[in-house]
Amino acid sequence: MSKSIQFNTAGINRFRDLIIKSLIEITKPKGIYEKVDEKILKIEGLKQNKEQTIYGEVLENIQVIENSLKFVASIKQGQKTGLFLDQRKNRKIVSSYIQRGFKILDLFSNSGGFGIYCLKKGADFVEFVDVSQVAVSQIEENCKLNDFKNYKAIKEDAFDYLNNLNKKFNLIIIDPPAFAKTKKEKVGAIKGFQFLVINSIKALEENGYIAVFSCSHHITEEDLKKVLLFASQKTGKRIVIIEKLMQDLDHPYLLNSPPSFYLKGFLVKVI
Repeated sequence: MSKSIQFNTAGINRFRDLIIKSLIEITKPKGIYEKVDEKILKIEGLKQNKEQTIYGEVLENIQVIENSLKFVASIKQGQKTGLFLDQRKNRKIVSSYIQRGFKILDLFSNSGGFGIYCLKKGADFVEFVDVSQVAVSQIEENCKLNDFKNYKAIKEDAFDYLNNLNKKFNLIIIDPPAFAKTKKEKVGAIKGFQFLVINSIKALEENGYIAVFSCSHHITEEDLKKVLLFASQKTGKRIVIIEKLMQDLDHPYLLNSPPSFYLKGFLVKVI
């Protein structure tokens, strides 16, 4: 199978050749494709490499099975390494709250992981929203692979979508890309989360749920709690934390490396 690799820190990049060599020897891939985040490389003071195949032959798409669900991952065009495995456990947890008749809104849906898990659990309908046409095409392909037809995939900015929304949902998932890749971007990121949560609350049916995530080290759990409290005060709704969520086991949190705890989230009930 083809592999995707990405070096985002100067420290790890020092072991680049060893990592690639070990990956080839241990996993024996058909090919390896290197993904590049130019902004991160600039921050780290690293050479601006181009995205490219660095070993063998790499297919445009690969198929992955996750908890019996099929997903197409676009190694070359997809975000980061193609599929967000750090949310695997959270997809299972969030979808476990699905009840018969539930309508789901999956914002910043990427390849549709959360919404597809919800469809498997019996959701009546899922509306996916992502600004990327590549993501929308992946959602459609993934729903087809799993024989789901009760969905709609929309190519639109999530902020614009919420501004014009006039329908209600039982569960809304907010899983945006990193709003704050640097500390100076934190204030703007908090305002973005406040908008998303407040407007999601307004789009909820009675006793609805919101799953909100941040994948930025600079946005802490306390920051997310403050966003939820602010939204509660602004909307006059009470918010109950049902689940505290974080990255899955294959993205370990090292206590002596605070940035390694980057993905945090909450599943809340709005009453």
